[in-house]
Amino acid sequence: MKISSFSMSSLFYLVIGFVLNLFIFSYSIEGFYLTIDITVFSFALLVALLTLFYLSRLDRQTIIITSVDVSFLALITYLMAHHIFVSDPVDLPKVVLRSLTAYVIGRMISEKMLTGGIIVTMPIYVLAILNGLTSMFVRLNTFYQNPNADLNRIGAGEAVGILVVYLFCTLTSPKNRYLKVVAVLLAFVLMFLFATVLSGRGAVLFSSISYPLALLLTRRKNSVKSIVKPMLVILALVILFIFVIPGILSKYFPSIGRYSFQAMLSDPSVTGNSQFVGRFDLYRESLEIISRHFFFGAGSLAVYSHNLFLETFASYGFLGLLLLVLFLVELLRQLLKLKRSFPVLFVVSAFIFTFLYRMTSFGWTNHKTMFLFAGLVVSMASSSTRSKHGTELKVSS
Repeated sequence: MKISSFSMSSLFYLVIGFVLNLFIFSYSIEGFYLTIDITVFSFALLVALLTLFYLSRLDRQTIIITSVDVSFLALITYLMAHHIFVSDPVDLPKVVLRSLTAYVIGRMISEKMLTGGIIVTMPIYVLAILNGLTSMFVRLNTFYQNPNADLNRIGAGEAVGILVVYLFCTLTSPKNRYLKVVAVLLAFVLMFLFATVLSGRGAVLFSSISYPLALLLTRRKNSVKSIVKPMLVILALVILFIFVIPGILSKYFPSIGRYSFQAMLSDPSVTGNSQFVGRFDLYRESLEIISRHFFFGAGSLAVYSHNLFLETFASYGFLGLLLLVLFLVELLRQLLKLKRSFPVLFVVSAFIFTFLYRMTSFGWTNHKTMFLFAGLVVSMASSSTRSKHGTELKVSS
């Protein structure tokens, strides 16, 4: 029996989507299910599948070279030169493979791969992460007091945040109303479980505001009406979750008490003390390094600032920070061209979330998801441009 090209393409979309989501959520899956390292495995498999897909020409997808790509090329060239002449060259593969390469993967993902693969297989990972959190919740009640060394808590928070914005995006999809209600309730169950089991504030806060920000940045007719309703729904639920529920349940789940403003201001992980190095301590250390190494920085991994801009400035200097800001500005210009739809909202929301999350966590060896969604934003903007004006400067698949 002959398999049609359409069927083969659809199968490829599903497989690529499944593997790409595995790459996105690898840190959480490794921790929750105590698997071997699947990050490297999923990355290698993803590269092989994308190469096979493009060589087979199952899709006539073309890649438009944009100003974002040029700014990304300038950034990666500077970072590579910096590692050779200023930083430790040993750290270069970590920065390139664990962060920057993901942008290239995102640029290779077509809109059909996104809608027919990534989005379709995402519910599998909703259930996987939900099951992992629920199992810990049932086993330990409050997990934060007994952290598991095998679980990357910040990575788990990123997975929860991406899944939460995915579920929020169903509010503007044409799906059944009851499915939307279930999706939003699932989003808040994920947030609640993460707050009680792992007590991560950044993931909960940033995932709550990323979807409304994506609504504001994407274009659509009758935009005021289409923005206000979902924003009010989410705002009401966030207020309920952050201000009402903690007051009621904090005595049963002590980790929820970390969400109060008073707890945040007195938390050693933020302010620091004689026993802990807090975020403020790292910010001060970063600023001291910047004052001594302004133009070229002190070298890669000079300080783990818990802030993308501060770490870039301290490690790679003013020139590195300038190139990063240029890349982000050009990316924003492409993002503003996008017309609102469910896939667009998901990609934009996920990028906003991963970007905001890096204002308080992660380092230059762990930016894979932010650069991946940045590449997806540019791919979708390029697809929109191609459909309107035809292909400009392009590289054939």
